[in-house]
Amino acid sequence: MSRLILLNLVLLASLSAQPAFNIPGFFNEDGSVHEILEPYWPWGDTINVLDYGADILDNDNDDRPAVEAAVNAASMGDLVYFPNGVYNMASPSSSSGNSHIVLSDGYHLHGESMAGAIIKSQFPLSINENETTKTVKIQGKFAITIKNLTFTSNFSGQYYTDRVNNNPDRSAPGVHLYIDDSGSTPSRQVVVDSCKFEKFRAAAIRLANSSDCIIRNSDFSLATDVGGGGAGYGISLQGNGHGNDSYGLARDSRYNLIENNTFTGPQIRHGVVVQYYSHNNLIRNNTLRLTIMDALDLHGEDEYNNELCYNVVEDVTMGGGVGVGNTGADHDASGYNNYIHHNTFTNCREGVKVYLGSPYTRIEHNTIQSSSVSSAKGIYILNGPRTTIKNNIIRYNTSSGFIGIYLKHDNGTLGDYDGDPDSVWIDSNEVYYNTNGVWIENGTNIFYGSDNDVRDNNETDTLFGVNVTWWEPVGIDPISVPDTRLLVNSYPNPYNNSFNLEFQVPDDAYTSINILDIRGRLVGNIHQGMLGSGIHRVQVHTPELSSGIYFIQINQNSEQITHKILLNR
Repeated sequence: MSRLILLNLVLLASLSAQPAFNIPGFFNEDGSVHEILEPYWPWGDTINVLDYGADILDNDNDDRPAVEAAVNAASMGDLVYFPNGVYNMASPSSSSGNSHIVLSDGYHLHGESMAGAIIKSQFPLSINENETTKTVKIQGKFAITIKNLTFTSNFSGQYYTDRVNNNPDRSAPGVHLYIDDSGSTPSRQVVVDSCKFEKFRAAAIRLANSSDCIIRNSDFSLATDVGGGGAGYGISLQGNGHGNDSYGLARDSRYNLIENNTFTGPQIRHGVVVQYYSHNNLIRNNTLRLTIMDALDLHGEDEYNNELCYNVVEDVTMGGGVGVGNTGADHDASGYNNYIHHNTFTNCREGVKVYLGSPYTRIEHNTIQSSSVSSAKGIYILNGPRTTIKNNIIRYNTSSGFIGIYLKHDNGTLGDYDGDPDSVWIDSNEVYYNTNGVWIENGTNIFYGSDNDVRDNNETDTLFGVNVTWWEPVGIDPISVPDTRLLVNSYPNPYNNSFNLEFQVPDDAYTSINILDIRGRLVGNIHQGMLGSGIHRVQVHTPELSSGIYFIQINQNSEQITHKILLNR
């Protein structure tokens, strides 16, 4: 039987449980891995658009009717093929007044090469001004691939980099790829691979109410507008709108993969936006440079369980590498358990910013370095309850006023969401050769571990406010008067070495707390003996367990409760 080391009980005023489904990234509700589905590549005939009257010259000829004829001639599984050339799309589709191309299930658009095969939107200004125009519309469709194409427009005006005011020139299309549901039918397994997107107004790709879609190996730049109101997004990944949670419905926005893309500003407001209850999406291995605002933006609309990892963000001097929460409009806190790890943030205003009460954010194994932005922050927490900050490296940030890890009171937005950081766990971080190291100006129940390596910062290594309250390593003791139920929760979940276990027991009684494997076998004991009634927290280390699903089982008197955890080394 494995021996488990118990450390650091944390004092709490109350216990606030997470929802049961709390594993970020590609995991199903039962804790099993959600496999990345292979694309349905073309399996039928090849339909060449030149055979239907399109030409490859950049001229006044409207190629849209020829392209539509080729699409109409295709069947499920067929490839609509674009040889290298420029395909001028001047008119709307016969089936959609604001879209050039409308696709059906199993249709595929491929070019000869990304740089050479160019689809050029040329909607009349009267349509672009009054419609969210779309170059390609995919609505409630399945098994589509789009590859080796450039999507652009005939926009020839001035690019705006004003992040407040919108560009008055609305001659660019709103969205190049519009992927959404149709009624209750989601789009599924739509794959975009090796494409280029430029000269759009709102979003290069709007991916909404859809699942198991992939966007990879593509380039995003030159949005014509980066002002407010949803302009200048590379990819907008979203659900069904403010306050509309589609969890459990077919249109639930989840299991989408965004990887190996490049987003280049300054004509990009956000590289990737995730919002409106989108969850369990994976954003990895992307490169983002010079975006006007947060490069990766968890947009403050209850998005949860998303995993952002192995991304490289550079030179975002007016925003963060990752923003969690959003002020103004109808925005507020992000959802729980967004997992931000193994990213590299260079010369950003913030590496990661969490605010407005966005809960249970995990910030682990990131590198934040070389910021030249005045008053920049490495990891900036304002009212981010139960944030975990662990194993990050923050180094060589020597701009005036830089602070490596900064906890501060949040004044909220629109009259709400103000508060101090609460129950934040800071452990095993390296913070060195910066202007300032760790400042905890405000906070309650803050755990600051002895394994933090904070040294050689130019002005201050650590600065702690007089009103900060701390978690103390005092063992398992009662915290508050409980009700008559057993309760249990843990975070992070999944975990890779240790987790925080919160539990409530109703009585002063003999209590056992065990770890069982997936077959119900005892593999570890956390506590065996008398335990006072109350709410408790301990940190549990499991160095001898291998990756897999385990269960925490608590027994007191005749009551028993079981909680699932996932160890992912």
